[in-house]
Amino acid sequence: MKENNKNLYNNIEELRKTLNNASIDVLNDNIFKHEEIVSLSEKLDELIVEYILSNENEEN
Repeated sequence: MKENNKNLYNNIEELRKTLNNASIDVLNDNIFKHEEIVSLSEKLDELIVEYILSNENEEN
């Protein structure tokens, strides 16, 4: 895995953990606002797409 792909993967995993924790916090204490969770979800989607495209480019 190239360094860029590794970094993207690590960022995806970190954001996924943050999003999961934010969702749990909402269920427990309403600490995170809905908008913050939507923003985290959108960023996660962007990183996943970037990671997939990066892997496709590496294969070609």
